[in-house]
Amino acid sequence: MDFNCAVVAHERDAAALENGDIIRTAAHWYGTTMKPLTGDLNRDRERIPRRLSE
Repeated sequence: MDFNCAVVAHERDAAALENGDIIRTAAHWYGTTMKPLTGDLNRDRERIPRRLSE
């Protein structure tokens, strides 16, 4: 499902999202997994080209 919205995360949280870390993202609390994802802005607030989901 694609909601066509920007993904923005604090730089300390970005690694957990990029690695799909189920502990640091709390996905395990809900008994689910998480696909790795890349945010749309880097630490310098420059837009990162978005890759379409497979």
